[in-house]
This record gives sequence, structure tokens and C-alpha cells, in this order.
Amino acid sequence: MELTFDLGLGAFALVVGAGVAFGLVAQLVDGGMSLLGWLVDAVAFTAGAVFAAEFITEIGRAHV
Repeated sequence: MELTFDLGLGAFALVVGAGVAFGLVAQLVDGGMSLLGWLVDAVAFTAGAVFAAEFITEIGRAHV
């Protein structure tokens, strides 16, 4: 099973935007977070979303 990334530029921009929104909401909810805490949350959200989307796509291809 080969992991390939076929996420388009528009979809990637949407995922990054959602990650930044998630990070900013996390910053607002947890006021005690460091100034770069939102960035760590945004990167983790984006990486997890891209990996999950590609992994689920790969599993779907393997079962067809």
C-alpha cells in the first residue's frame, strides 16, 4: 500500500484555513495559552486532517 497525496491546492488551502481557525478558537477559549500555542494547534490540526484524509482515501482504494 502506497501513501500518495492527491489533495488539490484548493482543498489544501481549505484545510489550512480550517486549521488556523481551529488554532485561533483554541487561543480564545484557553486564554492562558502561550502566544504560539495557537500555531502549534493549527499545524497539528492541519497535519492530522491531511493524513487522515489521505489515509482514509487509501483504505477506500484498497477495498475496491
